[in-house]
Amino acid sequence: MRRKSFNFLALVVASLLLALLLFNRSQTPALAQDPDPSNVYLPLIIKPPVVLCRFGIAAVSGLPGYNTDLGPLKVGAFIDWGTEPARSLPPEVDYIHVISVRGDSFDDTDRAAQAAALAAANPGDYWQVGNEPDTSYYGGNGITQDNITAETYAHRFRVIAEAIKNADPTAKIGFGSIVQPTPIRLRYLDRAWTALLIETDSYAKTNSLVDFWSIHSFILNEIPGQWGTGIPKGFEDDYSDAVAITNFADTYSISLFQERILAMRRWMRDRGQREKALWITEFGSLFPPVDQPGGPNNVNVPDSVTANFMVQTFNYLNTATSSSLGLPSDGNRLVQRWFWYSLNDHRYYFGGSLYDPDDGGAITPVGNKFIQYVTPLTPEMNCKP
Repeated sequence: MRRKSFNFLALVVASLLLALLLFNRSQTPALAQDPDPSNVYLPLIIKPPVVLCRFGIAAVSGLPGYNTDLGPLKVGAFIDWGTEPARSLPPEVDYIHVISVRGDSFDDTDRAAQAAALAAANPGDYWQVGNEPDTSYYGGNGITQDNITAETYAHRFRVIAEAIKNADPTAKIGFGSIVQPTPIRLRYLDRAWTALLIETDSYAKTNSLVDFWSIHSFILNEIPGQWGTGIPKGFEDDYSDAVAITNFADTYSISLFQERILAMRRWMRDRGQREKALWITEFGSLFPPVDQPGGPNNVNVPDSVTANFMVQTFNYLNTATSSSLGLPSDGNRLVQRWFWYSLNDHRYYFGGSLYDPDDGGAITPVGNKFIQYVTPLTPEMNCKP
């Protein structure tokens, strides 16, 4: 009796299993039953970001510390004022190509050909045309500023930008890179922007050549013949609005820093450029924490003061928005990317170096504070542009 019951139960279970199998086969899509070998279906995998795309670093090639591992800094962009990096960079770190426009000689055909070749070899990359065209002062380590009139800058920008766009329509190009957004330098931008409009004879064409606006944002004295940055070329008889910095503490004033970012955004809005990204491609602390061996004796600013200023600027840049000035497609944020100066310059030239080239590239107190700040931040992607 028990044996017969077991056989009956087994038959019922087997029948149910067979019915379920037949049902499932009837519901199987034709593609799964007879796959097309020409189609390969892979799972959609989105790689999470590993860097802070808004944070960048400015570096000096040829000095110890230049090849420092960027991982702990979590920066998403790198600039060294070259047309190509002098080191390998992680694939997630954008390199900003800088094309100089300095010098009295400028061959349009030759420069256009050079720019086109570079753009074709680096599709989709970012380009900065010119480096501080509004100042004649020289930097250390062979880095010089362009020192040309606003009208000359506009012409050279157009030649280079058109060549880049023709070679690579996906390229992103920055206009300006003035040393600081002060009244006299915003007037320099006015003249450059007006000259560019005349050169192209079209607002639409001019607008298409500029993907983002670029400034530096140190806080410098502008009075001619004194320390700082002087006045732009072409303004020798017109500099009543030049800024005088006599209190050295102003060079690390967060309120002055903020006021200048707002001034630049107002300038952009008033010229129909609010929809463009704003980058600060260089900023930091001017005065060094130590003197150069053998002198001279300079104004020194302690690492602790520089580190505090850096944190204040990061806090502001990470959160600053304006419903009337900010970039609408970026949550009305005022600034889209910023580059701290520097990764590795001499500590007797500038404050702010994260690694000391005169100590084998050892990390500095400011470098430790930088890493401490960025470590808990969540990486993000899709910074503008």
